Amino acid sequence: MSVKAMRPRTAEAMYDYLRGRWQLTKAMDYTPGGGASGSFAGKATFEPLRCADGGVRLTYLEEGMATLGGRQSIAATKRLLWDLTTAPVKVHFDEALARDPESILASSRFFHAIDLADDPRVDPPPFVHLCDPDTYRGVFAFESDAAFAITWRVTGPKKDGTIIGKYTRTSDE
Repeated sequence: MSVKAMRPRTAEAMYDYLRGRWQLTKAMDYTPGGGASGSFAGKATFEPLRCADGGVRLTYLEEGMATLGGRQSIAATKRLLWDLTTAPVKVHFDEALARDPESILASSRFFHAIDLADDPRVDPPPFVHLCDPDTYRGVFAFESDAAFAITWRVTGPKKDGTIIGKYTRTSDE
């Protein structure tokens, strides 16, 4: 039997765990007609966001190259805002054009929440994002102090597949 990595149990511990730079690979596997299968390779960075309200937040920037349907690779980015002020942790889409803290907060749109109040020896319970008409169910897997994965199962009339993101901490802190 394998031993699972101890996972963050509080929002503060999650902040400390995520903060920094990570190598990121994603595998996107959809059934025929259920979306575009492909891959992503790049980096993800979680950086502190200092806000006037004193909230504990991290900005997330994902940058790399995506290849969909076996075609030519294209540059891809994603921005998120992780609010770790209180549990559950709340993740938002970061849609701000201006990059100051107040603009980022004002332009964020709720994505999903992560419940950390669970047995520390097991991964957090699944989290859900409703992307009408489809549903994304995500699961965190903490593999070590320097590696984790997020797996999304996507179901609905428009999409049917999985997205597996694997994160490995880089040493260039």
